[in-house]
Amino acid sequence: MKRIKYFVVFLLTFLASITLVFAKDDVINRIDVNITLDNSGNAHVEEIWDVKANMGTEFYKGMYNLGNMEVTNFKVYENDTLFTYLDNWNIHASLNDKKNKNGINYTDEGIELCFGKGSMGRHVFKLTYDISNFVFKTNDALVIYYQVINMNMTPPPKNFSLVLTGPNAFNKNIDVWGYGYKGYAYVNNGKIYMSNEENTLLEEGDYAVLLVKFPLGMFNVDENNRYDIFDDFDEVYNKAEDGTFDYDYSEKEDILGIIITLGTLIFIFAIVAIAIASANEYKFESLGRKIKIKEINNFRDIPCDKNEFNAYFLSCVYRLNKKDTDFFGAILLKWLLEDKIEMKDSKNGKSKDIYLKQGLTFSNNVEEKLYEYLTSASKDYILEKKELEKWSRKNYNKLFNWIKDAEKLGRTNYINRGLVEKKGSKYLIKDALKDEAIRLAGLKKFLNEFSRIKERQVIEVKLWKEYLIYAQIFGIAKEVASQFKDYYPEVVTYNDGNSNLDIMDVIILNNLSNNVVNAASSARSAANNYNAGGGGFSAGGGGFSSFGGGGGGGR
Repeated sequence: MKRIKYFVVFLLTFLASITLVFAKDDVINRIDVNITLDNSGNAHVEEIWDVKANMGTEFYKGMYNLGNMEVTNFKVYENDTLFTYLDNWNIHASLNDKKNKNGINYTDEGIELCFGKGSMGRHVFKLTYDISNFVFKTNDALVIYYQVINMNMTPPPKNFSLVLTGPNAFNKNIDVWGYGYKGYAYVNNGKIYMSNEENTLLEEGDYAVLLVKFPLGMFNVDENNRYDIFDDFDEVYNKAEDGTFDYDYSEKEDILGIIITLGTLIFIFAIVAIAIASANEYKFESLGRKIKIKEINNFRDIPCDKNEFNAYFLSCVYRLNKKDTDFFGAILLKWLLEDKIEMKDSKNGKSKDIYLKQGLTFSNNVEEKLYEYLTSASKDYILEKKELEKWSRKNYNKLFNWIKDAEKLGRTNYINRGLVEKKGSKYLIKDALKDEAIRLAGLKKFLNEFSRIKERQVIEVKLWKEYLIYAQIFGIAKEVASQFKDYYPEVVTYNDGNSNLDIMDVIILNNLSNNVVNAASSARSAANNYNAGGGGFSAGGGGFSSFGGGGGGGR
């Protein structure tokens, strides 16, 4: 028993000593960066470091990968006191020797901007310096690709911000991206802004890389200010996007937020419960037309003339689909079953890539347009998951406009047949089409319930293939495919001589569709909130091969 007591005392003492050691680490509360560009694309930089010094003798900022850039006029201030610049900076000098002094430490990798701590405790330092050739040139754009907050800073700043100002106000359509942190990068009121998300501190390994695409001619950039590795802007963008991932911006960690959320959910649940109790029906919102549940019977055939666009239009009208965006995946699945695309294992064997067939013809311009989008996003007609997600983040407007065009095509088909009539700002649905909507709702009911039907009939595989497309329109493809796998193993893998059907490919395409739409939705939401053109939320990871960077912090 005594041994246990001694061990506990020892353990507590040891932990306390560790705590004391950790308590001595420097703290960088925040770094605020202001960059002003001139007409030639050179930059004047001002950084405000709010720090607490607990050990060591100096703070520093590494700038290793400068490319064509050159740093000059490095100055440091504290309380309006200009530090003395030392031509030969000695990182091993004493705390007192470095007080109110700054200099540059030259290393094999590049330079380090150094300045003395002076004393332990809180300080607010102002760093200023100039960077030539900050904006560089590609064949089709002018570019900033710069590491604002360095990777591997010790310690990393808890918070950061950047304001980038040009000689003239920036147009809101300027494309802006941020990498390496959870936060924002956007254009607003003629300036470019970056910052970490409120109440989300930077952690070890976080950093901040800024990527901006300007049109040619916006700055008088020297023709020689180019890089062999970047012929076109897409090569810069692809390098930046390599290794990125999407943060979950829906997460909130504060207690008040949780309470509000729970309260909201309870309120919504009560409203939904009342609605369900009062009326079981589908609502046609624009006209008030309702389809009552009792009107719907299981329907086993394919309605809407077996036209996916017609079905999509009616699904949107009567809210038979979970998300309008599920139709993107429905067309991919349609192409898979029509042998217009193939699913093959990726090189790493961990996923599957989409192989686009060449020389295809389509019966409508909506599918033609999507095919053009996918080929432009791919390399050699081989579309990787990350390539499609990159394209969707960059071209979210194109994706969502395409979805609108798909719904419009179905509506136009019915207008041409006299089943839909425009009345002012609304569309009148004729009785014959209302009946078709009931059959479509019946198909959804059947697909949701067929696993519970006692007497299941053997249905030809071709029809099952069509079922899967419609299940994707309804937003239940993954569930239906899994049920097919359990109850109809003969359709798990099937070759009819024209195309292959692999149930797992259906599930993979469903997941891919969701990821692509989510990436586009995040980019669109951020752009709408911040007038960000191509900006918005930052991506985690990525930003590799950017200029600047090289560690930093305290030592």
